[in-house]
This record gives sequence, C-alpha cells and structure tokens, in this order.
Amino acid sequence: MFAVDGYIGLDVGTTHIKALLLDEVGRVRGVRAADTPLTGDAYGFVHDPAALLTAAQGVVASLVRDCGRGVAIRAMAVASMGEEGVWLDAEGQVRYPAVAWYETRPSKLQDHFVRTFGEAARQASGLPLKPTYSLFKWFWLKEVLPAVWDAGARWLPISEFFAWSLTGEAVISPSQATRTYAYLVTDQAWSEELLAPLRPQGREFLPPVVASGTGIGTVAASLAPAWGLGASTVVAVGGHDHPVGAIGAQVEQPDQLLDSMGTAESLWRPLQQLPRGKTLAPGLEYGVTGFTVPRYLSGGIYSGMALNVLRKVLRVEAWDAVWAAIEREPGALAGPAVFLPASLGLPPRFELTVWGAEVEVHQIVRAALEGWAFAARRVAEQLEEYVGSPAREIVAIGGGSAIDVAMHIRASVFNRPLTVVRDAEAVAVGAARLAARSVGHNISVPLRRAEVEPKAEWREEYQRRYAMFCRQWERAESFGHDWAADERSRIGNHRPGS
Repeated sequence: MFAVDGYIGLDVGTTHIKALLLDEVGRVRGVRAADTPLTGDAYGFVHDPAALLTAAQGVVASLVRDCGRGVAIRAMAVASMGEEGVWLDAEGQVRYPAVAWYETRPSKLQDHFVRTFGEAARQASGLPLKPTYSLFKWFWLKEVLPAVWDAGARWLPISEFFAWSLTGEAVISPSQATRTYAYLVTDQAWSEELLAPLRPQGREFLPPVVASGTGIGTVAASLAPAWGLGASTVVAVGGHDHPVGAIGAQVEQPDQLLDSMGTAESLWRPLQQLPRGKTLAPGLEYGVTGFTVPRYLSGGIYSGMALNVLRKVLRVEAWDAVWAAIEREPGALAGPAVFLPASLGLPPRFELTVWGAEVEVHQIVRAALEGWAFAARRVAEQLEEYVGSPAREIVAIGGGSAIDVAMHIRASVFNRPLTVVRDAEAVAVGAARLAARSVGHNISVPLRRAEVEPKAEWREEYQRRYAMFCRQWERAESFGHDWAADERSRIGNHRPGS
C-alpha cells in the first residue's frame, strides 16, 4: 500500500547526476548522486549517452529502493546542462555522442560564423556569439564529419534525450531550445534562416517545443523495473538546469535575482516581458523558460570550473583548511594575486597573475573568490541597468553557495545581505516540482534559508577595489571576445577533469 504520492527530480549536471524524491506535502524524502561519466574522442570531451543513462538509472533505482517505501512515484522530470545534446538517426540509434557544453571545437569556423551570424542574429537569439552553443556544434559536425551528420535525423538536448529514452516521445523544452542559438526568443520559433544551411528542410531534425511541466508519456514497461519505477509513472518535460534551479529555489518574481553557483555560475532574473529597444551588452543573454514567469535575462562567469582547475594546479587535498586560513586573515587584502574570470559570453578561460614566490595557497584561492565576487557584482549591475530596477532579493544556490567564506566575501563585495538556500539540490527540487505540475499538483517546498551579512572589516576595502577590478575586467573581456583568446589564458585552456 502507498501512503503518499511522490515525484522525482533528476539533475544531470557537469560534475554529478543527482536524483531527489519529493513527496506530496513538499518534504524531501532523500537524495542520491553519482559522478557524471565523462569521456573524449579525437576532438575533445564528450558524454556517452549510454553511460549517462546507466549512471542515472542506478541513482534513481537506489533512491526509490532506499527512500521510496510507502511512496507512489507519480511523475519524474529531468533537468540538465544546456548547449549539449545527442545526434540520433531515424531508428533512434546514437550517431554521435553529446559534445560537452563547454567544448569550443567549432571555434576554428569562427570567421564563417562572424560573417554569417551578425548582431541581428545575436539579438534575435538572445545569446552572445560563442562557439559553445548547439548551432555551431551542428555546423562543426556537418563540416568535419559529414557522413555522421548526414546519417542523423534528430537532435535532443540531454534532458529531453532522457525523457525520449524513457517514453519514446521527442520534444524540447523552451529553456533548452533557447540554448541552441537557433531559437528566436522574440518570436518563440526556430530560425529557418539559421537552420537552412544545415538541412534543406531546415528544422526537420528538431522536435516540437513543449512547455516544461507538461507530461509527455509514461515510462516504458520494459524499462520501469530497472529504474525502480512503475509503468504508470509520468515523464514530464524538464529543461535547462539554471532556470529549473530557479523553480527549486522559488525565485519566480521579477524583483528577485538568482545566483546559481555551479560549474558555471549564472545570475538570472525572471522577466514578464523583454525590454524593447535595448541592445544586449556583451556577455548578457535572455531566453524563455516555459514557466510561470516566461522569460529571463542572465549573465554569468566560469566559477566552479576554475576552482576545480586551481585545486589541481595548487595540489589542494582538502578545502576546509584553505577556507579556515582565509577566514583568519585580517582585512580584505588577498595578497599579491589578481584573478580575472571570463564571463559566460566567452569560451571557458581565466587569468591569474601572482607576484613573488612567497604567495601561499590560501591567498591565491582568496584572490579567486574575490575575483568571482567582483565579476558577479558587475554582472548583477548590468542586469539591473538593462531591466531598469534593482533586485529586491539575491538568492544563492549551488555548490559555491555552500562555501561560507565565499559567501561572506560575496556579501561584502555586493555590500548587501545575500540569501543562501541551504538545501543544496535546488535544481533537482525544481525538476521534482515540474514533475508534480505535470499531474496537476503545485507543491510548495519549505527551504532552509540563511541571510549572509557583509563583514564590516572587509566591505570598505572591497568597495575601493571594486572600481579597479571593473577596469581590469573590462579590458580582459574586450580582449577575450576574440574567440582565439581562449588559448591565451595564463593558466591554459582547462576543462573539468583535465
């Protein structure tokens, strides 16, 4: 006998795959996770779709087995990283794996892209011109592996590939369509002009766009037992992880700002309407969500990705000792180090400058935390300038928000309190809420929130240094908008796991 209904949210992220079980009263029954399998081919990093499915199946099955006693799993939805998907043939066989979202392999075609896709396309798509978006990866596949491209018939983003694998129904969520560069945000339709050079029929390889939280079918009976699900479990449309994380963190009002601090960090403002007559600043982007608040404006930086690189370069065995050393330092001076992260409008890169041989590891890491905080404040201000009003509340989620010293630095740099959601799995919660909506339930989830105040001994110095950082960052960003700058980073062109 089942006592309550339950909903599973699956978050397929760059670093981890996480499954969360939410019951009908908004209580999180449990979370299970596994590392995201990563591999490569002759051209760079890819995700093997079969390996992703196997890892996710194990995570969901263990979640249901360990935490699902007395719970009827009514529905499941999947969120994932954007800008990456699976190339399938007409029989549903994988013809090419998912090129990792941060891969810049199309950059060698940049001259063609710049000539073909100018500022008008950028404003229509809502995205900056950079080689990581799906459209440019499709052009790369057609150019470099034409037989593979010709053999394909359908492309699905990771989140919708999971839904199709479980149900046989192919759709794409608005938030994932937005991340392709081929979806016109203002018209909410595919761009036939941008897609025509790829296929004579234009968008025939792309599925219909369906709102997140829509049920598209039930789990295939042959697959249900291995996943720990029933054949009556509804699979709902999920979407891109950052917007789904906003649903989980309950950031759904235009006067809120979400700071989603993952492998990539996105600062995200919900919008009812896109401001008209305004040109997007470099690095900013807008899109559609398919949620209650239908549009968003965002910008961001590469944060967690760079932290992983620093850990390897600096040979950090445990972060706790580093955080404690930073906390003990008087004042707000990081020492002789400056860190300049790249915005998400650029390929992944960062610049670290260190003076002298006596610099300690914690001073370098603190410089990185400060650089991210300065850059995040500048992005938040750009969003405010574009929207025309300040955010009433800034809500932080994701792995970076769990680092207390990082949040104290950030609050001091922003010179205002920040709200930190202590429930770490906001994306999975958002996916579970979308699953519940697919069967007519709108569940409110009580979240543990903490207010992080600026530190008096840090804030004054940070306000002085912020203007200096903005000048340095603006020069670095201007330089970096040449795609070739991806190879000019002081530390190099690193990727997760590299």
